[in-house]
Amino acid sequence: MTYSTRQPFPAVAVGFAVLALSALPCKAQQCVTNLDCDDGVGCTTDLCDPANPLADPITGCVNAANDANCDNLLFCDGAETCDALLDCQAGTSPCTNPLLPVCDEAADVCVECLVAGDCDDGLFCNGAETCDTLTDTCQAGTPPVIDDGVACTDDSCDEVLDVVVNTPNDANCDNLLFCDGVE
Repeated sequence: MTYSTRQPFPAVAVGFAVLALSALPCKAQQCVTNLDCDDGVGCTTDLCDPANPLADPITGCVNAANDANCDNLLFCDGAETCDALLDCQAGTSPCTNPLLPVCDEAADVCVECLVAGDCDDGLFCNGAETCDTLTDTCQAGTPPVIDDGVACTDDSCDEVLDVVVNTPNDANCDNLLFCDGVE
């Protein structure tokens, strides 16, 4: 019997048989240790557990999302979660109640305010609001003094320009007496 010296696949002699290696089906190996199962996603717990019903049937690996691996221990940015493909996902602020919109990281609570700026309603004519830091609540501002004490001015507050306006008005001074002249 003659054999061709040219073979399409690398061959290995095993006993009396010649096996063409590349003709064999490729089969992935089952894991041996947990390190064999590292999926590169930081928040998954990677285990070699071929007997686990959740394990990959070929590799025997379990790559389970574990939210605890994403927790940054900060209250105000919400609870982070683990996505088994995309890694850690940011949480959302726990302070969604419009009456308690500010997060106090030190106390892990939502409050009305921590500083005066948290209370500012953007209006000039009702005064500058403040924050009572003992109760974390907003306090109404004191409106600016509008009356200039001059009887012949119309006094008002201009919300657009954030100023008090005292406009002279001769009609405010007329006492209706002819003999003392025009006011």
